Amino acid sequence: MGLIDDNFNENEENVSGSEVSGSDSDASERVSLDGLNMDGIEVDELCESDDSRRLDSAHGFDSDGQNWPEFNLENDMSNPRLKACKDGYRAGCRRIVGLDGCFLKGYYGGYLLVAVGIDANNGIYPLAYATVESENQASWLWFLELLAMDLEIVSSYHISFMSDKQKGLLEAICMLFPNAETRNCVRHLHFNFKNSGFRTKELKDLLWKAAKASTTREFDDAMDELRKTNHHEYDWFKKKNPVHWSRSHFSIRSHSDMLVNNLSESFNKMILEARGKPILTMMETVRTKIMLLIVKKKEEADKWKGTLCPKIKKKLGVNIKDSLRFVPSHVGGDKYQVESGPGSQHVVELVQNS
Repeated sequence: MGLIDDNFNENEENVSGSEVSGSDSDASERVSLDGLNMDGIEVDELCESDDSRRLDSAHGFDSDGQNWPEFNLENDMSNPRLKACKDGYRAGCRRIVGLDGCFLKGYYGGYLLVAVGIDANNGIYPLAYATVESENQASWLWFLELLAMDLEIVSSYHISFMSDKQKGLLEAICMLFPNAETRNCVRHLHFNFKNSGFRTKELKDLLWKAAKASTTREFDDAMDELRKTNHHEYDWFKKKNPVHWSRSHFSIRSHSDMLVNNLSESFNKMILEARGKPILTMMETVRTKIMLLIVKKKEEADKWKGTLCPKIKKKLGVNIKDSLRFVPSHVGGDKYQVESGPGSQHVVELVQNS
């Protein structure tokens, strides 16, 4: 079990379906994260060690030789400048987090790791960000451990992570959040799909048809159509577990059917100008942008009327309009037979959401 799920009921269904592959044969990582000496530390030791003890040594020296204040777990994690991100996530965000890393364009280089949530109105809600020397398994472990503590994630069973499968990220998620659902950005999947030689619009449309399928029956029909169109493409997709990229196989626990990692991409676009600044200036610029974004969201929310958020209300209206052509018939208990014309008949079970 991972750090986050020591008390998790092992009898609960594990629906992550993570296919972690390509792990480094050498588990030792040689990185220095803000002075944190990880030379020779095994990846297993990173997972099982006392995190607070490891963080106590993480102050170190900046690359210009200046000694910066020591990281204080109690004071810094409750910093009121970042408290709004934590409180907002726990109060009104969906339990899905987009993870991404982008390179810094300043003199010292490095990478910025970010975690972005989605609010009740399906809008971007930044949660955390950190600067590291390189994007690898050790840096993601460090970042995700702090994220878990800050957001007080006791069990990963109800959380989903969306990513572009960055280097070392899936391995870190599997170690720390063994019961979390992991989703792969379909746009990134399509990019790999094109690089494999499948470039026609017809094949692209079939890919998205399978990804957007909301039921396993629709997914199977789309895959069958794909097999008849191009058998090689079908074989390529059969190797990809649909629990990571198709709505028909997503868990409903995160209350999100998101297919692409637009959250992180939107955040990276928002901080684009800051990525070329000196590290401390960049960090303060990013914090200010997040602060202004949260204030703007609050001011907009104060003007809303009713119990539903605007985007959700609009989406619900579309679904209600589409449902007018369906005729339900109660067949006992929580089951209904739903028809939408000749040859289109479905069994709906309300309790199991199937």
